[in-house]
Amino acid sequence: MATPYDSVDTTRDSNFASIRDSLYLLVSLNQYSISRTALETNSSDSKPAEGLLRVALFSKDLRLLKRSEAVHELQHQQPVVQTSGVDAHGRAQQVHITIPANAGTNLEPPNELNSMRQELAQDLRESRRKGVVPVFLSTLWFLFALAISIQGAFGYIVPADYENQQWLPIVVLCSIVDRNPASADDIRKKLNRLIDHVRKSLMDDQIRAAFVNTIDDVAERTEMQWRIDDIGLHCKAMGDTPFFESFSGQGRVKWHYGAAHAILCDVEEIYVGPEGRNWLHNEGRARTYLVLGKPSGGLEWFDYRELVQVMAAFICVGGTCFAAWVLSYFTPTVGLGCRSGGYTVFMAVATILLIMEMGIWWWMDAKKDHLHHLQRRATLINTHIGSHRLQTAWANISNGLRRLAGLCFVVFVTTISAILPRMVIAAVKRKQQRFGDWFASLRAQQRWDYCFFRPVEIGNTIWLLYRIMAQTFGSDETCACMSSLWAGGGGYVNMQFWNVATSDDIRRYWVAGTTLGVTVMSAAMIYIVTEWCLQSHLSTADPKNAAHGLQRVRHFRHMTYPLRWLMHRIDDLFHECECSIVSVLKAAGLLSKTYEVRPIGLRWTRHSTRRQRRSSAQVSARYPSTPGRDRSNSNVPLVRLPGASEITLDQTPPAAYVNDGRRSRTSDDTSISPSELRHSLLSPEAYSRPPFGRQSSSNSPIERSPERPVSPV
Repeated sequence: MATPYDSVDTTRDSNFASIRDSLYLLVSLNQYSISRTALETNSSDSKPAEGLLRVALFSKDLRLLKRSEAVHELQHQQPVVQTSGVDAHGRAQQVHITIPANAGTNLEPPNELNSMRQELAQDLRESRRKGVVPVFLSTLWFLFALAISIQGAFGYIVPADYENQQWLPIVVLCSIVDRNPASADDIRKKLNRLIDHVRKSLMDDQIRAAFVNTIDDVAERTEMQWRIDDIGLHCKAMGDTPFFESFSGQGRVKWHYGAAHAILCDVEEIYVGPEGRNWLHNEGRARTYLVLGKPSGGLEWFDYRELVQVMAAFICVGGTCFAAWVLSYFTPTVGLGCRSGGYTVFMAVATILLIMEMGIWWWMDAKKDHLHHLQRRATLINTHIGSHRLQTAWANISNGLRRLAGLCFVVFVTTISAILPRMVIAAVKRKQQRFGDWFASLRAQQRWDYCFFRPVEIGNTIWLLYRIMAQTFGSDETCACMSSLWAGGGGYVNMQFWNVATSDDIRRYWVAGTTLGVTVMSAAMIYIVTEWCLQSHLSTADPKNAAHGLQRVRHFRHMTYPLRWLMHRIDDLFHECECSIVSVLKAAGLLSKTYEVRPIGLRWTRHSTRRQRRSSAQVSARYPSTPGRDRSNSNVPLVRLPGASEITLDQTPPAAYVNDGRRSRTSDDTSISPSELRHSLLSPEAYSRPPFGRQSSSNSPIERSPERPVSPV
């Protein structure tokens, strides 16, 4: 959708190739967990971390420090340039501005950030593991064996052993589509190196000022000034902490917040969706919006739309398992026995775990500012149920459990002390101390994972293995299992048809169960293979092959557009229902008045569908744009660092925020010297303020400055 339908771009240096590399890097880093230090540096707010990623992924105009000089000097080690100014009373004064000694000479070439992204993306494409297509083809042997089993089953009705494993090829295809890199740690280090280089460059005041100066529109430039200053504060507070910690893709970590979903949703809503087809026609403006983003959001937030994918995955596994249960329950001896009952227990426990996992994901989400209805719910409980008594009872139970745990620990330590030597006891105490420190550092979600979910999941897996082994080795061929005693009320054993049945009723159940299992399995496999084919051009190393692959994808989408049109109409219906439900919940006070339903995302079309947005002229009617700018050649960044003799008080960036003690500057206000302003920008108190005029985590609204211009987005 970034370019016209018939365009074929096979070059490496085009704007389309640059965006393609950025999106592929976003897909790659989505599999890594972000360190808590990087996320929570700015008062538990992940918006600055998202801004840092946006600059690293989509910016072309940011100049980078040279790799050998990426480590900043201390403030007192940098040279001071003296310039003249006027104070608030109209008196002349000398102002000292600290700048690098070799301003403009310690920087990489103008297009270095884009070149680094290209090199890294190409390196990741070449180092990724191959062999997805051969594994796809080898899966056909499973389908061939399944077809033979079904054909033989209808000629000789046997127990439904094969139906229980129909979800296995779905899991296999999902695991090979999301291929691991050749070395996950090596890729993580390369991504961290890129992010760290951008972070250290953004810590430089002149680099930030020059980057903001590349934006044409004054309103957008002012908005970018505030955002980039906040990111600079975040970069300083972050220190040398690696941005990405460990590989967390492919379901390795529960509640994994990747960066891709948040950034793509924001990009789609703020620019790509309204622009539609050929949204990259104005590359300079597109990159401004991609870097700028929305003032709200962040990398960690609960998106209920992801529940659609969760339910689809549940249907894929649950549908085939339910088909197996139908065959197990309705084949002789009919009823709930060892086989059908065992799988019923497994599915019940797995479903309960899934519901609890989704509930904890929502309840303990870090960004539910709009869910102030929890306070209303607490008020209702206090009014109608007597929450004080419940809280008192829960506190007593918690204190009792803590005392019991402490008593057990004392008894354990006393027993160990009487048996083991002193050195062993000291080692045990050290390990206990390390374990306590490690457990205290865990978040609430991680404690639930280690203390509840993992033990129950391990037990449920052991139960499943036991049922499979019992069915494989014939342990179920006992009177208790064959008589279906699990349902209560006794059972029976048909000695003539205990293992084989040819009645018409059994055949109907076989048809229903087999049809359900094969349909769900086939639909899931077709969806997985189709999505891989539609997205594989991103990971293709050769740009010519990638361009031809993209053209084939466009032709396929054009041919299947009628089916998607029907799905779009259904999506519109659900969206209207969602808006109606939200309106009712707002009226009832269960949702905040500021809560907004996310708009319908970008939809594929062959022709341009650009929506009306405020033009630059409309926005610049109040704020005239900078004359003499020409972005016709978007490949050349418009960056020029000012020299020491060119720095004046009027070029000092204005203060951006209201509630952090920093004043808003105009051209007539010279009461604040640049050094004082820079000190306020980098003060430790500024790290704890809510950024970008957002609401803080305590739901307290942050008022905006009256002088702040309205962003065109």
